[in-house]
Amino acid sequence: MRIAIYSDNAEWKRFAESCVRICQEAVEPLEVEVLSTEKTFLKAVRRKRFDLVLVNEPIMINTRGVFLKFLEGLLGGMTQASPDCVWQFGRKTVVLKKQEIYYISSWQKEVSVHTAVEEYRIRTTMKQEEAHFSGEDFVRIHRNCLVNLNHVKQMEGNLLKLDNGELLEISIRRKQQVRQTLRSFQQNQGKWESGR
Repeated sequence: MRIAIYSDNAEWKRFAESCVRICQEAVEPLEVEVLSTEKTFLKAVRRKRFDLVLVNEPIMINTRGVFLKFLEGLLGGMTQASPDCVWQFGRKTVVLKKQEIYYISSWQKEVSVHTAVEEYRIRTTMKQEEAHFSGEDFVRIHRNCLVNLNHVKQMEGNLLKLDNGELLEISIRRKQQVRQTLRSFQQNQGKWESGR
């Protein structure tokens, strides 16, 4: 894991460095760059990909548009070549790991990503998400629902039961394809359960 810390406040830097030292016992490899000038910070984040950036001081980039472009580039660099999924919704950025996603659903042109603990609205379409996850462990069970196969516990009739207890309805048109896909996936995983 690569971390950048930016601050010209000596006390805050010492605190951040001591926190990082504690983390080094649990996270390997851990690379930390402590940067005390805006110039060195900007240079570092432009040339390297960091997994985490801690900033204690405001960054003075001349105009708002340039600053927003800088932040978008920084976020893109942090998530590049990563298994994470990144979506935008308004001014909010949603970043999730694929294994956190239980299913993606749409209702009246609003698309949401569902996890074990939260539901996030995202700016996309079901067609785009199906294309994005094609060849992965996801299956479209309904025109409004794309499910992560890793969280399917069993299939009973036209319902999928997820490992969090949630039940999702399978469209009649997709039932046979979903059953075959699930059987193949779960036999490979050694955990197939089917009601009918």
